[in-house]
Amino acid sequence: MTHRERLTTAGGVPRPAWRVLTNVANDVANPWLASWREAEVRAGVRCSPLKWRSVLAVADRPQAVHLQWPERAASPVRLRGALRRTGELLLQVAYLRATGRKVLLTMHNARGHESPHPRLEGVLWTTLTRLVTDVHTFADASRAEIINVHRALARKRWHTIPHGDYCDSTPTGDAAAARRRLALPEGRSLLMTFGQLRPYKGTIALIEAFASRPTRDGTVLVVAGATRTPDDEARLVAAAGGSPDVVLDIRFQSPQELADLLAASDLVVLPYVRVLTSGSAMLALTAGRPVLVPATAWFEDLATRVGPGWVTTYSGDLDAEVLTAALALSPPPRPPDLAWADWTAVETQIAHLWRTVLGR
Repeated sequence: MTHRERLTTAGGVPRPAWRVLTNVANDVANPWLASWREAEVRAGVRCSPLKWRSVLAVADRPQAVHLQWPERAASPVRLRGALRRTGELLLQVAYLRATGRKVLLTMHNARGHESPHPRLEGVLWTTLTRLVTDVHTFADASRAEIINVHRALARKRWHTIPHGDYCDSTPTGDAAAARRRLALPEGRSLLMTFGQLRPYKGTIALIEAFASRPTRDGTVLVVAGATRTPDDEARLVAAAGGSPDVVLDIRFQSPQELADLLAASDLVVLPYVRVLTSGSAMLALTAGRPVLVPATAWFEDLATRVGPGWVTTYSGDLDAEVLTAALALSPPPRPPDLAWADWTAVETQIAHLWRTVLGR
């Protein structure tokens, strides 16, 4: 039974007890966000978009605002648009706080990955972190890193709820189908990286490290995902240099295509330049694929949670030696332990979070 089915069969959807505004649109194509929203509905939370009409509502007064990825307000390339969106967000949150409402901030990132207006984003974070009443993080281990960047958050009320799995949104993968699509022989080892191929993901460093290995052992590197700009794609193509051992599948991958690629891979490499929490790592682990990632507090915590062999970390830059050592590791002795990330358990924690935030 899927998570969605449980919501409609386990007693139905309760009458909303709390009204919460959110800066993230309800229709975002993000499986994690969809599961989080369903868990909130189950807890009695009704989310509405953060709009002035809702902010100023009297008859249906919101009790709180939940901020996720607030740095996106400063992300438009045109400064005028970034100023307008940032100013509106700060005014809305300031009004809600001044009128006694709570402000919950989920820390997906300690800062934006590639901000076109770093000073504006700095103003955004400085202001928001003073308005926040509560902070949600995905692991206690991340708290020190977050506070190191945002000192004002040290005085807030903290809540830890882990990142849920993707069991309800990841189709079964067909390794043979993926290898046929990419014209890959059955017997060759396959490394994969995936997702939106932005510079902070470290994809070019991965390609260069893969190409610099001293011997060719038949291993193939698959880079699957879309780029944001033609220039980003051109840089990936240049880094690959036409190598037959590097397969670039630079386009949006459907859920089924991604599931097939994960099933076909032997190791998923996610060489982030900077990261706080990784949904991609959780997706790979949900699909039963080990991951190679940089040594951060969250990844070290994740490695402990899921069991031996599933999360391998490295310090410093990714290089050929790191890749070679990771490929030589034996398969994990048992499936990853993701019981702690099951949404049935996460739902209970979300309900407790909102009771604590709203004091009910």
